[in-house]
Amino acid sequence: VELLMKDLEMLDNLIQKFEKEAKSKDKIILKKIEFFKKMKEFVSQGKMISELNLNEEEKEEIKEFQFLTAKPIFYILNTNGKESDFKENSKHLVLNLKEEKELSELSEEEAKELGLKSQLDQLILSCYNILDLITFYTVAGGKETRAWTIIRNSKAPQAGGAVHSDFETKFIRAEVILWKSLVEAGGWKIAREKGILKTVGHDYIVQDGDVIEFKI
Repeated sequence: VELLMKDLEMLDNLIQKFEKEAKSKDKIILKKIEFFKKMKEFVSQGKMISELNLNEEEKEEIKEFQFLTAKPIFYILNTNGKESDFKENSKHLVLNLKEEKELSELSEEEAKELGLKSQLDQLILSCYNILDLITFYTVAGGKETRAWTIIRNSKAPQAGGAVHSDFETKFIRAEVILWKSLVEAGGWKIAREKGILKTVGHDYIVQDGDVIEFKI
């Protein structure tokens, strides 16, 4: 309810702002007012903005305002070992937070002996999925490996920008291999000798788990 009220307040402010600017009868301003009034009517009914069937142009229109109910929602249910009666048809994960805290104080061997397994990895994966994020890797000097987070469907230059701005603005090409294939090959040099490194250009869409060397 609090999130809906906050978005209603934001919509009221936006409508008032654009109505002050509408004296010139600017068609774009008038269209904005109409759009935000429709949104206000929808939110006033207790519905979240994320439930609105917006087209791409409208999604871009509201992005800068950071409406709270337009954001993806993921529920964490702390059951403390009890059965959950959560009925809502929403993305969620059942966790025993007391058990997770105890697990954090145990070594991997101790947890295995007790037959306990953390669900934090599943929580991270679920959050990545709902936020539409993926991970790719870089290897510096054949020694240091780093993981980078980007939006799914990002192209190679955009991924390079996550590492350093030069990798995006001065991007020429990149060498790419899936991490599993790299591990199976036994190293970057061997993978190149086997011909399993892929050379890609500006239009390559980075895949989850790619290992990338950028060329500038």
